[in-house]
Amino acid sequence: MAHPPVPEEITMETRRILVDPGAPIKSAHNFGVARVGDNFQLDVGFFDLLNLKEAVDSARAGAEPAELHFIVTDRFALSRSSFEILARKVREIHDKIKNESEGPEGEDVRNSA
Repeated sequence: MAHPPVPEEITMETRRILVDPGAPIKSAHNFGVARVGDNFQLDVGFFDLLNLKEAVDSARAGAEPAELHFIVTDRFALSRSSFEILARKVREIHDKIKNESEGPEGEDVRNSA
């Protein structure tokens, strides 16, 4: 007996479960991606703001560009398909934020599609 065709896209409810619900929320100013073989490494973190201010002040004074300190707080290994899904979600969230002048306070756009 043949199986019914599988739809290209399936919508499912997602429930986020925090590993450590008591952990403080981390700052994240930026992320970086590196290719590691067939996979990708995603580094998430923040800039040392004092170092950033000093670098900006130095550049404004005409000095050589200073080295910025990007503090990596989390590192993830992603397959190509996982990376593509993440990139698509980031674009969708970016487009939603860009197209909405100001959403309701506290609106959760992390899992919106």
